[in-house]
Amino acid sequence: MSSNKTNDEPPSPPQSSSFAKVPPEILLEICKHMDPPSLARFSQTCKYMDFQLCVERKKAAKQYALPTPEEYERARHRWDEACRPVEHMAKAVRDGFRSLLGLAIYKKQVDIVHLLLRYGADPELPQFDPPRSSISHLYSAAVAYLLLRFGAKINLMREFSAMIGGRLPTSMLDLAILNGSDLPGLTANHSTVLHIAIDNRYDDYSYFLLRKFPELVEETDNTGSTALTHALLHSNKPLALELIRHNAPVGHVDAWGVSDMWLAVNKGYYSVVQEMLARWDGPSGSLGMNPLQSAITIKQFEIAALLVEHPSFQTREHIRLAVACLSACPEEQAQMLAQALRIRFPGFCLWTRPVI
Repeated sequence: MSSNKTNDEPPSPPQSSSFAKVPPEILLEICKHMDPPSLARFSQTCKYMDFQLCVERKKAAKQYALPTPEEYERARHRWDEACRPVEHMAKAVRDGFRSLLGLAIYKKQVDIVHLLLRYGADPELPQFDPPRSSISHLYSAAVAYLLLRFGAKINLMREFSAMIGGRLPTSMLDLAILNGSDLPGLTANHSTVLHIAIDNRYDDYSYFLLRKFPELVEETDNTGSTALTHALLHSNKPLALELIRHNAPVGHVDAWGVSDMWLAVNKGYYSVVQEMLARWDGPSGSLGMNPLQSAITIKQFEIAALLVEHPSFQTREHIRLAVACLSACPEEQAQMLAQALRIRFPGFCLWTRPVI
């Protein structure tokens, strides 16, 4: 092998490393604002970087090679006189780290993100756009984990949406909560994190949030819909049952006049209707006529019978509606409803109806 290479030539960067992918001008810009010890530490860590950076590192090492403490003190004073105040320099270094961190996140260069966080890059800088917008659109599991491990919080709904959109494990939400993230306080069009998880059909996140923040079951979005409304709209029967068991409001009516009870009946969810009726303690007739009317219209006679057996559906208007249904349908088709009416009115049959 030839020995004519200059001493300044660095070793070739490993193919597996992503350090070589970072534009050297960005690192060099950061280096311009570093004091000698910081430059030495940073460039030593990045020893496999671009040739120009290695040259700068060696120049700095030669210039500030101080064999004795006395010479170091003299050099330190000369440096302080020649350069900006240390606090301004520290700010420049932080800003440089911030820019590089944003680029590394954008390119999903996990080892560089890790390096910068270890050396003081702040994942929670107040002005974190565009890096934060890059995070929102390009989260990877490894990058998100590093940011959260170094103290990042989830401060925006778009960050939460990006995390669940990337199907990151719920353990990362635990980390975010430990870091002080106010997940219940995040909203988008008044939708909570639980609404967003339900709408995107991410059941693991929905159950996680339900366990961690049961108070979210009572929150409504800008249309007056609760988490139970969202679950029923998306035909998520198991989650609807779980929400009811966590004391979600039953019989709620949204801004469009649609009730959760009507939705459950219209979906044909017998067990959901049963759970809702078991928890409903409102006055007779307070659930309205629509649920029973819907059950009869779509021929869910088993659910209609369940409704008629509940005191909320035993007003005169409800019974008249049920009797009218039996007049139009053979008793064989509406056997459950007829049986419920017989319980309510002993001796009832199609030909001898009670006077109501």
